Amino acid sequence: MTPTEQLKEEHGGVKVMLRIIGKICDRMESGKTVPVQHLEQILEFLKVFVDTCHHGKEEEHLFPALEAAGVPRDGGPIGQMLLEHEQGRAFVRGMGASVRAYAEGARTGASDFVTNARGYTQLLLAHIDKEDNVLYPIADARLTAKKQAALSFAFERVEEALKKRWGAVPEYVFPSTTGGMMNDCSYRRWIAKAAEKAGIERTRLHNLRHSAISLLLNNGADPFAVQKLAGHSDVRLTTQTYAHVQAEALKRAVGVLDRVGIEGEEGKTIAHRQTTVS
Repeated sequence: MTPTEQLKEEHGGVKVMLRIIGKICDRMESGKTVPVQHLEQILEFLKVFVDTCHHGKEEEHLFPALEAAGVPRDGGPIGQMLLEHEQGRAFVRGMGASVRAYAEGARTGASDFVTNARGYTQLLLAHIDKEDNVLYPIADARLTAKKQAALSFAFERVEEALKKRWGAVPEYVFPSTTGGMMNDCSYRRWIAKAAEKAGIERTRLHNLRHSAISLLLNNGADPFAVQKLAGHSDVRLTTQTYAHVQAEALKRAVGVLDRVGIEGEEGKTIAHRQTTVS
C-alpha cells in the first residue's frame, strides 16, 4: 500500500465518523438528549485519529516531501490544505466548548455543538475530496518509489508513537466490555438489546448479514463489490444465493425501460408536432 492509498483508507474511517456526527446532530436538533460520554468519544476520535494521526502524517511528512519535490506551499494545494486543517481545529475547539456547556446543562450547548459539528463536516468532506482528487495524485506523480517507501516507514512511526501514548489498538472490532473477545452469551445480549432498541424481533447475527447483502444488491451495488464484502469465493455464489434480490432489481430495471419508452414516444410526438408547425 502506497502512502496516499493509506491516507485515502483513513479518509474512509473519517467519513464514517462524519456520518455518525450527522446522526448525532439530527438527534440534538429534534430535542433528544445525547450521552455526554458519546460526544466526548467523538471529540477524542477527531483529536487523536483525524488531527494527531492523519493530519500529523501529512503535515510532518507528506507535505515537506512534496515541497522538496518542487510543489510550492504558498498559492498551491499544500497551503490550502494547511489552512483547512486550522479551520477544522477551530471547529473542534468549538465542539469541545459546547460539549462542556451541554454537560453543565447550558441552554445553547446543543445548538452550539450542532453549528460547529455541521461546519466541521462540510469542511472535511470538501477537504477530503480535494486531497483524494488533487493533492494525492500530485504526490503519486512527483514522489519517487524510494521517497514513498520512506514515507510509509514514517507513517508507521507516527502510529507506533500514538500506540505508546494512547494505548494499544483494540485487537477485536467488537470487543467485550473488558476489551477481549465476545463470548456467545455477551454477543447474544448485545444483539437482543440492539433489536429491542430498533423495534424489531430478536434475530441472529447471521440474519443481519443476509439483510446487509440484500440491501446492497437491492439498491444497485456492484455484485463484485458485494462479493468481496461478503467474503464469497465467487461472484456466482453471491448472485445465486440472493437471486430473489436480483429479480427485484430486474423488475425495477424493466420499469425504467418502460418509462424511457413512454417518454421516448412522447418525445417523438412533440418533435413531430414541432416539425409540422414549422
